[in-house]
Amino acid sequence: IHSEADALYLKADPSSLGGGEEDETLLHSNEQHRKEFEGFLRGVKDIKDVHNWLKHYSKDAPRKIAIVKISRRILETSYGMEQAASALSFMYRFGLQPIVVHGGLNELAKYSQPEIVEKRKEFSVTLKETIRKYGVGATIFQEDVCQIEPFIDSPKQGSYHSDDDLSSGLGLGFHVPGGLKLKLKNFDYDRLTQALDKGKIPIWDSVADLEGVAIPINSDVTVYELAKIVKPYRIIFACNDGGIIDKDNKPIPVVYMDKDYEELMHAPWVTLRRRVLLEQMKRIVSCVPSSTTVVVTSMEAVTHQLFYPRLADETIVKRCEENKVYVYKVLDDGNIDMRKLRELVEDSFGRPLVDDYFEYLHNHLYKLYLVTSATDEYQGCAIITLEGSSEEEIPYLCKFCVKRAAQGLGLGDLIWRSLQRDETRLFWRSRNNNPLNPWYFQRAQGSFRGDPHFTVFWYGDDNFEDGVSIINSALAKPVTVLPYPKKESFT
Repeated sequence: IHSEADALYLKADPSSLGGGEEDETLLHSNEQHRKEFEGFLRGVKDIKDVHNWLKHYSKDAPRKIAIVKISRRILETSYGMEQAASALSFMYRFGLQPIVVHGGLNELAKYSQPEIVEKRKEFSVTLKETIRKYGVGATIFQEDVCQIEPFIDSPKQGSYHSDDDLSSGLGLGFHVPGGLKLKLKNFDYDRLTQALDKGKIPIWDSVADLEGVAIPINSDVTVYELAKIVKPYRIIFACNDGGIIDKDNKPIPVVYMDKDYEELMHAPWVTLRRRVLLEQMKRIVSCVPSSTTVVVTSMEAVTHQLFYPRLADETIVKRCEENKVYVYKVLDDGNIDMRKLRELVEDSFGRPLVDDYFEYLHNHLYKLYLVTSATDEYQGCAIITLEGSSEEEIPYLCKFCVKRAAQGLGLGDLIWRSLQRDETRLFWRSRNNNPLNPWYFQRAQGSFRGDPHFTVFWYGDDNFEDGVSIINSALAKPVTVLPYPKKESFT
């Protein structure tokens, strides 16, 4: 006897579609491809975005897998379903292969176990059909893809499990104080790789087998267990909030679990649902390699992960600050590798510096904020200059750089935190066609488009006379990056 969801699953099989419907689907898919490619071309404001894609996602690059956990609230509306299918198809066609996970946390306390399984199957079938409209295949994992193994633990201090969490007992007829925890075992990894090899997007609705019974589990737990097996390039949590929210209801750019976790868990604006998610994220970042990026973002911003990661409104979640910011006031004390510093700046801008730039800095450097990795690689920097020695002089942000390979990992915000901590006033300029300008606008107190070439930004000073002075000073600064690009290799 097939359920209604099983009937939908059979109906979604391509072999059951007639020629007319196939033609209509193909037409829709081709039109969508054209729109997406045109949208990409219109969105490219910097050739570095194209270089980034070629390096990481072209067919010659190693396979990149992303676990994409989609909020139930997105999938329960037709608009959200379309948006999810479009974004997932775009990711797949442009080189980031998604594994889709869904399964709401709140529903575990609201519905019976069979109702939850039925509802999740319906979401999976609808998502599969919608993805297919965009010309990409998908496959739904049934509960036999793995088994689950329950184990009981006592309550831990600082644990934020709620009645919505796994402590509901999942309809098994018992309630365990401290919560029912679940582990996945015997996961059919071959089925996953076969789906990806066949060009299909795997969809798993977080239903697994327990002694022959289909059991719905919290999708955050699913992501954690799956991440340990797959070691993905990206883990993306797509939700309506678009990130982990601060007290002003804006996404926090970067969350370091070793420093920010406890503060967020006790913050009054963080909901109980978000605390459960944070608890799972802490587990996730502890089990994946540092090369895996964990992101909380909106469905519409998912595609930024491929082309414009440094511009996306999102929260990047990290285990700890793997990169350190060092502050220097002189360049010639033997602590700075000038060759590596030049390479960093030129790599970030994609253009060479003037030959005498560092000679200029010897006389004008105020501070150098240098981000260094654990392996002593130069990842980013902020170069601040000061023309005079007066206390009234406002420091000038001459260069703000992040290595191209490290863009989108939150290093810009790491540097900016240090800048704002140390510098109460700052001004800088940026070319009018710089794609990073939206990021600057969010962080500046004021701005002025001074001429056809540059926009001047500042923070920390409301004095009108100072504003006029810093605008004129910024526009009079010499051009220190040459206008022609460095020669690039596309091989």
